[in-house]
This record gives sequence, structure tokens and C-alpha cells, in this order.
Amino acid sequence: MEHLESEGSRDDGPFGDLLRRLLSGVHTSPELATSLRTLLSGTPRLPLDHFYRLRSSGIITGESADAARLRCHLYQDYFTRHLNF
Repeated sequence: MEHLESEGSRDDGPFGDLLRRLLSGVHTSPELATSLRTLLSGTPRLPLDHFYRLRSSGIITGESADAARLRCHLYQDYFTRHLNF
């Protein structure tokens, strides 16, 4: 478990393929990437269409655009590193 926690969000880690695929999907829309950056900075308010797109991809969770959050700590670490934070 310690190995997964320490290596899980690395590009060459056990989830690297999945994480790169999710990042590629986010990069297809600059507006979507901006919304994810906003969420990562601590503001949970997202445009409704961005909320549904990110939630359907599995990156975020939440019952509404105002209650959105990253699905897991691994995604938080990975996207924080790769979206220029």
C-alpha cells in the first residue's frame, strides 16, 4: 500500500497510463483545463457542463457543480503537478 501511495501519481507509476489518458482528455478543451485548475485551487464552483464532463470522466465527484471535488488524492497530486501549479 505504501508503494501505491508514494508511486501512484507518477507518470511511470502503476496508474500512469490511466492518468495520462485522463490528462489528455482534459487538454482537449482549454476551458475544461481551466475549470479543473479552479477546482484544484480550492474553488468548487464549476460551470455545469464542465462539472458533468469531468464527473463523467471519473476525475471529480460530487452531487452538484458547487460541491465538486477531485475523486481521490492520487488525482489531486497528479493534476496539480501537470496543470502548472
